[in-house]
Amino acid sequence: MQTLIKPSRLMRPDPSCVLYLPLWLLDAASFGSKDMYSYIVTRTGATWTPQGHSLDGVDDLFTVPQKASINDLIEITIIAVIYPTGWGEGGYGRILDKGQRILMVNNTDTPLRNIQFQHSFSVSGASWATPLDSIALNKWYVVAATYNNSNTTNVPSMYINGISQAVTESVAPVGTASADAANDLIVGNTAATTRSFAGIISLVLYFNRILTAPEILNYSILIKRMLPWL
Repeated sequence: MQTLIKPSRLMRPDPSCVLYLPLWLLDAASFGSKDMYSYIVTRTGATWTPQGHSLDGVDDLFTVPQKASINDLIEITIIAVIYPTGWGEGGYGRILDKGQRILMVNNTDTPLRNIQFQHSFSVSGASWATPLDSIALNKWYVVAATYNNSNTTNVPSMYINGISQAVTESVAPVGTASADAANDLIVGNTAATTRSFAGIISLVLYFNRILTAPEILNYSILIKRMLPWL
């Protein structure tokens, strides 16, 4: 049997990790995140399992209150461990939603059955996705996205299980990046509970810098060592 690596060994050495939610360890109506900021996270409806929290695809979510450390970041990296059992509400099940920046599973926009990243801009928001059929239901994935919103020519990098994916831009950004300081960070849904994730979310990491491809691969390897169900 594999031995679980202590979560603190995985994340605390990197001060750029501004949010760390090992959801398989956290089972309460509210709890503190396991990063240096100790956000008080509120759980609504999700059910704890030994592998993380199961979300019902209807109205479950976690709310991380907005705070300067996660607001209006120019550079971000999102890493999450997911087990989708469905595509979520509207085929857009949210993994993470900060109002103006979103990571989700997608089975509505072409290409289908993939990971999609969106960012709002002052004139026209943008949307990018991994290839057709790059994810499937009832399988575990370590998914990641990195993005710098300072220039509309920038394109996010997206990864599945540590492997860089080809990215399709379906809507190009126009204008300047929209602020998100007024928005809480929601895991597994939107603030309006209209895009609930269906399945299990084990882990969410949010960084205030762009991790390199080798770093993403290394995190994926470490996460798989830490979570024996992957």
